[in-house]
Amino acid sequence: MTFISSVANSPSSLIEGLDSDSMVYAGMALLEIWLNDGPGGSKGTLIYKVENPCASTRERPVIIAAAKETSHFIEICCDFFTKGKKELEESPLKIEYEDGQTLEFDVVLEMTQIDGKMKSIMSGLGGAYCTLCTTSPEDAQSIPNIRDGFPMNRTIESTIKDFELLAEPDEFGDLIVPRKPKDYSIRKGLTQKPKLSCFDVCQEMGTLHAWIGFLVFFLKLAYRINGNFRKKMGTTQTKAIEKRLEVAKKILQEKARRTLSLKLDEMKEGGNTNDGNTAKAFFSPMKREKVVNLYHAEDDAERIALRNLLKRVNVIMRVATSKRKIRTQKLQNYCTETNIKLRENFEWFKPIPPKVHGILAHLGERIDMNDGVGLGPISEEGLEASNKELRRGKAQFSRKDDLSHGLRDCWKRQFIKSDGIVNNFKKEILCTNCGDKTHFIRKCPELKSKDEEETLNEDEELIESFFLDD
Repeated sequence: MTFISSVANSPSSLIEGLDSDSMVYAGMALLEIWLNDGPGGSKGTLIYKVENPCASTRERPVIIAAAKETSHFIEICCDFFTKGKKELEESPLKIEYEDGQTLEFDVVLEMTQIDGKMKSIMSGLGGAYCTLCTTSPEDAQSIPNIRDGFPMNRTIESTIKDFELLAEPDEFGDLIVPRKPKDYSIRKGLTQKPKLSCFDVCQEMGTLHAWIGFLVFFLKLAYRINGNFRKKMGTTQTKAIEKRLEVAKKILQEKARRTLSLKLDEMKEGGNTNDGNTAKAFFSPMKREKVVNLYHAEDDAERIALRNLLKRVNVIMRVATSKRKIRTQKLQNYCTETNIKLRENFEWFKPIPPKVHGILAHLGERIDMNDGVGLGPISEEGLEASNKELRRGKAQFSRKDDLSHGLRDCWKRQFIKSDGIVNNFKKEILCTNCGDKTHFIRKCPELKSKDEEETLNEDEELIESFFLDD
């Protein structure tokens, strides 16, 4: 797997004229090793599988540079990975042992751990509503269209062909796809030349950012419900309405801190508090009733609808991020039903954000492409966790006399932290209450109340129904 991420840091002036207040990090993580003992020398016996491939300690560094996620720099990184992929395809990786034995490895390199911004730059789809399909924002809100489904009809090959047909030179002579009013059916969100041709990034789906996308969607829904402004996104707001929504936001944040012990939609150093862990806690069955109480629902029917949608999101995302074989058609039907319920109960709140649409419209098909296995092993969580490690490494464990020295220290630290032998010495998870090695005390089932346990079991039973027997 390959990925690229920007890591924000405090401003630095180690080199005059060089913007070194952020870093771009790219790396690789091993998933599994198979013997080529299948029919015709194909993949056969599984001999090694990484236990937690999406952990930051599994991400091996490839590139660390003082740069930002600009189109030009990302193109340089894409060329680097494209060249490496071609070299690995032309000549297998060989490892020689002391006894003279040589093993050959055919490396299958995939680019899966990328977020929406990176995917837009790499694919050239800077104006696309969805990078997985060509549907427009308006068509994606139609219930008949939702029932019919949205096939994943974008590929990098078709995107390149569209660019060749639509591209025009700009004032500097660079080829771009000019935007024109109501041209989405023709342009399909294409704005510039795709940076990649050998990785089909159009069909990748980031589950961590999907968690965050659902959280942001439900928070914005809460602000509008609590601020009594039930109108679609983009509706013109007066100063009085903006003030009302801001007050509703602050009241919700304070109540969430007090009742949920969560900081929602607040700014912090290096970004926002809306991260993956916050999103998972927000949708968890343990906090569901308290989350529903954050909304000033009109009546009991709206409260029931909110509770049902929160449950559905938790079930869908838990299944999506699993590592097990999934009944994909059943899952996609459940996603479609959720999408329809969302539109029926909150028709005024549209358009649905792209990340929410991506999961509800395409999750089943994307899991089918992953051999029917959940997307947990190829999640970008390791990428996001590496951001924090790199910021800490640059601030506390790198030399400050020279930029190249500092980046080299960051690279070495990440290389050591991701070493398999070093990780064997890592302290095991241990619950101090029951002694179990699969969880910490804050998730110990023995300490849950009866009501919490019943709610949890209800979700777990539904989640389990989507899995095939192992």
